[in-house]
Amino acid sequence: MEAILSENVAAPRFRTLLFALFAGLAVCLAMASVYGVMAYAVGQRSNEIGLRIALGATVSSVLRLILGQGLTLAGLGLAFGLAAAAASAARPQAGERRRQGQVSVVNTSDGCRFEVRLPALAGAPASP
Repeated sequence: MEAILSENVAAPRFRTLLFALFAGLAVCLAMASVYGVMAYAVGQRSNEIGLRIALGATVSSVLRLILGQGLTLAGLGLAFGLAAAAASAARPQAGERRRQGQVSVVNTSDGCRFEVRLPALAGAPASP
């Protein structure tokens, strides 16, 4: 009986593993691209940063300026992404009626998915 059960569960388990692997890879690529954009923006403003420091700005005020710009862009990206995710979750999916007969159906508009993933994604731009 256990052999039949493990045979029936093997394919969905493998698909879930692949999905989690590619999702982790996508998050790593997104973090690397945010880092690249921030490094490019700081590189473009290096003369301005040097001038601000030469005119007496403290390192903390320059750092606040740079991080404020980056976190503003990250906040806008999170807001637009959350709105797009909520809009796509509200729209019924094509295979949703077919999946209703399955035992473990997850509601696409489940708020817990957004509450759990939003802080994790918000911390991604802050980590180098």
